[in-house]
Amino acid sequence: MDIRNTKEYKEMGYAVVSCPICERETLDSYWICEHCGWEYDGVTDEAAFSAANGATVGEYRLRYQVRKALREKKARASRSNSESVLFSPHPKQIVVTKKELRRQMLLNFANPNNLLQILAFGKNHPKFEERLTKACIKLQTASSFIYRRRQETGKLSEREYERYLYDSYCENPAECRVRLEEIYRRDGLDPREISEELTNTVFEKFCAVKRYTLPMIANTAEYAYFSFFRHIILFVIEHDDCQEVKILGSYRCPDLPGMSECDVDFDY
Repeated sequence: MDIRNTKEYKEMGYAVVSCPICERETLDSYWICEHCGWEYDGVTDEAAFSAANGATVGEYRLRYQVRKALREKKARASRSNSESVLFSPHPKQIVVTKKELRRQMLLNFANPNNLLQILAFGKNHPKFEERLTKACIKLQTASSFIYRRRQETGKLSEREYERYLYDSYCENPAECRVRLEEIYRRDGLDPREISEELTNTVFEKFCAVKRYTLPMIANTAEYAYFSFFRHIILFVIEHDDCQEVKILGSYRCPDLPGMSECDVDFDY
């Protein structure tokens, strides 16, 4: 559709704008983008919530990229005329450019508020399960991204995931203290209640989660690690001494008590 030939543009004064999701031309005044379905309501900031679309710009763009990647994957399989290809109902191998993958790490994943919340407040908090689920989904989605190479696709290195996914948000106890103060204010609590001991404990547990999850995120393109991430976070919460552990082979997961390769939830 040529939006400049529409009645809205010619007669009703709609203006041509750039869609904040797919960056193609669209119209303002609640026009729905024909490429990504974004209803333009003037919201363009990455973290701003759009009531018309029920999501922030960043969240909607991520969903759009997942849908686009699945359509491209299906189209490639269709062109190959392969009858043996089965499509998973869950997104796997979300293919993006390396630049876009790093951007996703910084904008959509490198802000683990839910993870710090559950490490700080523990299992007795009324929103523990909700925040635990959100943290696991975020880690699971991050693990499914891969980037395009010349003739194949790949993953970032563990150091890059550490830098973009974790360290950009909470690299030392001082940064951890700042994040905890933000969380306390958001929950209506007094930040002065945060002790140095609590800050150090939360930071140590945050580093333990990072240490256990990095090999999984950097070495798998599957969308099937929710139960593993949940087990890791619960293990870290329940243990004050999270030592170095060996990594299992095929699934690149830590050898923690009670966790087995057979537990991977392919039907999640």
